Amino acid sequence: MLRNFKPIIRNALKNKGITLLNIFGLTIGLVCSILLISWVIHESTYDSFVKEKEKIFRVVLDGVINGEPIISASCVSGIGPESNNLFPEVENYARLNDSYANSLIKTSDRTYFRANGYAADSTFFELFPFPVLEGDLSDALNVKNNIVINKQLAANFFGDEPAIGKQLLVREQVFSVSAVLDDIPSNSHLQFQFLVPTLNMPKWWHYDAWGGDNAITYIKLNTDIDIHSVSTKITDMVYGHNPFWKEFNVGFSLQNIKDIPFSGAIK
Repeated sequence: MLRNFKPIIRNALKNKGITLLNIFGLTIGLVCSILLISWVIHESTYDSFVKEKEKIFRVVLDGVINGEPIISASCVSGIGPESNNLFPEVENYARLNDSYANSLIKTSDRTYFRANGYAADSTFFELFPFPVLEGDLSDALNVKNNIVINKQLAANFFGDEPAIGKQLLVREQVFSVSAVLDDIPSNSHLQFQFLVPTLNMPKWWHYDAWGGDNAITYIKLNTDIDIHSVSTKITDMVYGHNPFWKEFNVGFSLQNIKDIPFSGAIK
């Protein structure tokens, strides 16, 4: 057997340059293949912790405003609760608001960090059951001064001590830690370091439910639903509350969360 390889080895030694080039090419090809497989696995398992992904959709605004085409995941804040009340196809909803991005968080001893967070509805963890280390997610966002933080912030502020019940100041407002999340998977389209209840949003946000695009809205649908039909119902509902959107030919569609990693510029 070894005798059969001797001519190959002898030829490789005679043509060292070509041999090294071939080895280099094979190595690059192998590395690229491994990276490609890793990327495919990473992308195909996006938000794998979410149960019934096929039933959860993000509402997308699509149209032309002031002559400029726009497509955005930031929509009218009334869509979630109103759809849940009116349409039997809608099983649940949750909204996020990004006004807490790049917030200064600190403790009474002035330890502070910059962190990105959202205001979130109390139903958020019903749709997105992130892995939790401390606390109960079922009521973590039910009280105005609660805050849910991730593992990194908990370690930064409290070390190895339990974080539940500890106080943090976010933009000079006192919050009490109600839950600590484990590290958020890198292949989740939702990336944040803390959440506070939407109860902390100003009055105008709650009352101006149809005027501005200031909520990222997710809805959970029943099984085997005509997505186009639900999108049309939502669009007509918004037009009924505020004709402004119809005048600018702005519509609202549903994007399954499985498709979000491949949605390009939609934010």
